[in-house]
Amino acid sequence: MNNEYFDIVEDSAGRHSTWARAIRLAAAFDPSPSNQALFKVRGRAALTLYSETAVLMQAVISAHHREVIDKTLALIEKTGF
Repeated sequence: MNNEYFDIVEDSAGRHSTWARAIRLAAAFDPSPSNQALFKVRGRAALTLYSETAVLMQAVISAHHREVIDKTLALIEKTGF
């Protein structure tokens, strides 16, 4: 990405991490597989990004917000994403 902010965040998460791949697909910075609909690729990437961000930020998320996040993560997992 040609954006200093994204470079800093991507470096923090890891250049080759699941989080970095998800942000690049969700934001359409990387091409999606040609055999899949773009909205599906970006949608799955956004859910992966949410899940990975929850893991990376778990130490600073308040208990109040953690409850909502955990319910959302359970729904993501239940639906197979």
